[in-house]
Amino acid sequence: MYLNCHGNYYGSYSSLTDGPNWTVYSTKNYGNWHFVYCDACYSSLNNNWANAFGATSAGRCFVGWNVSVYEITAYDFDQRFFPRLGYMSVYDDVITSLWESRNNGYNVVGGNICDPGFAGDSNYYGWAW
Repeated sequence: MYLNCHGNYYGSYSSLTDGPNWTVYSTKNYGNWHFVYCDACYSSLNNNWANAFGATSAGRCFVGWNVSVYEITAYDFDQRFFPRLGYMSVYDDVITSLWESRNNGYNVVGGNICDPGFAGDSNYYGWAW
């Protein structure tokens, strides 16, 4: 599942929202997903969302953002990340795309930095069954 929205962090829980129409909270259980990418600020600051989607065990993973990410930074990362899915592990794809984006200028700590997070099976290639 891919979700692009706003993310907020409140300490013990987080929220994802589009603003006026819906909001979901990390304190709920949303089933067991094989691969979830929440392209939203603070969605990977801790394992709240990975756990809420049950995406932490073997053959499952979660990708999100550890920071308040700029749209241009997320776009740069996504352009690198998505084409490689299925050709290497999701974890390796995250790390490779992270360093490519940082080397492309998205490396300002406390500002415009590419800092995605990963949780789950580091050997998983993102295939669903």
